[in-house]
Amino acid sequence: MMAWRGIAALAASGLSLLAACFAPALAQSPPAPETVTLRVPEYATFRTLVAGGSDVVLSVPATLDFPRQSQPRYPAVVVMHSAEGLGPAESGAALHLNAAGYATLLVNSYQPRPHLMPMAIQGGKFAPPAFIIPQYGDAVRALLHLSEHPRIDPARIAIIGFSVGGQVSILAAAAQLPAAFLGNRTGTAAPRFAAHVAFYPSLHAALVPPRGKIASPMLILLGGKDNFQHPERVTNWVGHLRAREAAGMITLKTYPDAYHGWAAGRPYGRADWVGSAGRCPTLLLGGDRVDLLTAQGVTVAWTPETDKELYETCTIRGAEVAGDAGVTSQSFADMVLFLGNALR
Repeated sequence: MMAWRGIAALAASGLSLLAACFAPALAQSPPAPETVTLRVPEYATFRTLVAGGSDVVLSVPATLDFPRQSQPRYPAVVVMHSAEGLGPAESGAALHLNAAGYATLLVNSYQPRPHLMPMAIQGGKFAPPAFIIPQYGDAVRALLHLSEHPRIDPARIAIIGFSVGGQVSILAAAAQLPAAFLGNRTGTAAPRFAAHVAFYPSLHAALVPPRGKIASPMLILLGGKDNFQHPERVTNWVGHLRAREAAGMITLKTYPDAYHGWAAGRPYGRADWVGSAGRCPTLLLGGDRVDLLTAQGVTVAWTPETDKELYETCTIRGAEVAGDAGVTSQSFADMVLFLGNALR
């Protein structure tokens, strides 16, 4: 009888010790996914964005997911979608990031703005800033939300994007984000993205110093066979920055056989209904004046007349798109490696 009592006491002691060991882990278990609503002031042009004072504020939905690994505070990544909205590219990247220990915030920019998807897909003749600026605002508001979240490390927030979302990731690298989106978090109180990844980005607008100085490391991933956005548009811009010794934080990587949209899972095909603006000029923002960088790498002063003339002749109908599982896997691995170094 005494022996059984001793065994029971030992077992109870062991269970208590086991419970004590697991109690801290249970207390720090990963949070459940969260449905987030971002309140975003709406602007149609860069000119009205600079002026500020929008009377329209939209509710933009987003989903915050956490990795299984328990951490007091997580590094986080904002995920911005392409012109087709949320799809396999965005969800696949988020899964890879969660597995690597990052929280992810997937932003659904088109849910409150269904008119933007066809505008974005149809290309340059349809006023590109009209679909870039709303997503830009969503990205900055996503940064604000994460920087105030109790389980997110505000010093380790990155942004990635696909196609138009990649364009947003590039613009969000400015040392001075638009005050119109920051609310009362301006100056030294303003948060900043710590790293940027752009997958096959459009480049309707890009940054130049001094106000458009790039403030954080950036990885741009290009397809060598992309005849929708044309990688030369990006390389021209990076060359323009290098000539001014302002491209030191940008890393370019090209996958030679990849088409536009390699992470979207589409079979190979020619999309004759899309409008390719890949040969159109890029609007340079943040300099002493607003310039256009042409497809030939020449800088010209922006005026309404030059803008209209260049855009009316540069848009081309049709482009090839193709998913590529191998390139997708490699590009996601490159993304995780880059972020691991940038967000140390």
